[in-house]
Amino acid sequence: MRKLILIPLTLAVAACGQSARNETAEAADTLSADMNATRAEAAADVARADAMMGADANAQMDAANRIAEASGNSADNGAADQ
Repeated sequence: MRKLILIPLTLAVAACGQSARNETAEAADTLSADMNATRAEAAADVARADAMMGADANAQMDAANRIAEASGNSADNGAADQ
């Protein structure tokens, strides 16, 4: 059944004029550029999120160290120093 559908479709595309082919190629180029831009933007968003999460984790570790030092313990050495 697929072959019966693809044969007329292939003939229809082959019968298109040069301007239709050019417009199709232009549309394909535009779609490709849009997809590349979207992918690049998504990658940048992920990188920003990773950086923010890393900064948040570092801030939490710094706070834990300050609390541990204030209580006489060292977060790096654990509670074994007591």
